[in-house]
Amino acid sequence: MQLKDALLEFDNAIFGEVAPRTREWYFSVDDEGNFRGMLGSLLNELGNVDVTEITITDLRNWRKKVFSRQTRYGGHRPQEDGELSPATKQGYIRALRRFFKWMTEEGIVENDLGQRMKLPPLPSQPPKAVDLADLEKLIKVAQESCSRDLAIVYFLADTGCRVGGLCSLTMDRLFLHEIKAEVREKGRGGYGKSRWVYFGADTHHALVDYLAERPYDKGNTVFLGRQGPLLSNGVYQILKRLAKKAGITGRFNPHAFRHAAARSWLRSGGNLSVVSQLLGHSSVLVTSQFYARWADNELQSWHNRLSPFNSANED
Repeated sequence: MQLKDALLEFDNAIFGEVAPRTREWYFSVDDEGNFRGMLGSLLNELGNVDVTEITITDLRNWRKKVFSRQTRYGGHRPQEDGELSPATKQGYIRALRRFFKWMTEEGIVENDLGQRMKLPPLPSQPPKAVDLADLEKLIKVAQESCSRDLAIVYFLADTGCRVGGLCSLTMDRLFLHEIKAEVREKGRGGYGKSRWVYFGADTHHALVDYLAERPYDKGNTVFLGRQGPLLSNGVYQILKRLAKKAGITGRFNPHAFRHAAARSWLRSGGNLSVVSQLLGHSSVLVTSQFYARWADNELQSWHNRLSPFNSANED
């Protein structure tokens, strides 16, 4: 099978399994017939070769050329971003590995050469969570704003759901008496992935107050904006407005609330497996790599609490 045909078949295979933007991230063809996405660069570099003739040397040469240039293919059109970030470099290799794994499973190629392409290391990064002190400020400002804004802040911080889950939440999937909700988010299975999220008393009260004021002639979506169902950018703009009023200079984007929830659960004694399931991850590796991250002062605090050689821990 030729590489172009294999890529098109791969694109067809993941249709409905991943979000549309993720498919485009892997591979796409623009209106001029140019190949885009992480795997589009593979076709651009190797040409439309027979996939069974691709060697590990070909892949290493592709990696060298892609990593050396200053063009990122992760989108509908390439963007000039300067030197590729470590995360983008990892993205290329992850896409390649998934593609070759799929070809091996389909019997298109015998050897999974992608597994021989190691992931480049990522630098140590600080936690991406909303600071707890900032969260308290956001809650205070939201209380002075409106019931909807307060419910949004509480729901994001308490459930750890993705912003897509909050925006797509409908009245028939919000179970106030059971203090849980069924959200549909992106992830394994695309945007149709459904999972349960749970919330506490404060979030429950905030939701009850908001729903008492929410107009019921605006459809089934729980969170509404001026023009109808609230979208992801609308949530961001709400948080941005609250953060500005609260004088917050740190993180406040919706995903930072998800990180904050994960860190809070871990601090409270939740093990990695439980936190992974609460976040809706398919693997604890994702939870460990991207969410269970601690700053130096936090690691020192953990060590002081856990070390058997700290006299302060003696009975």
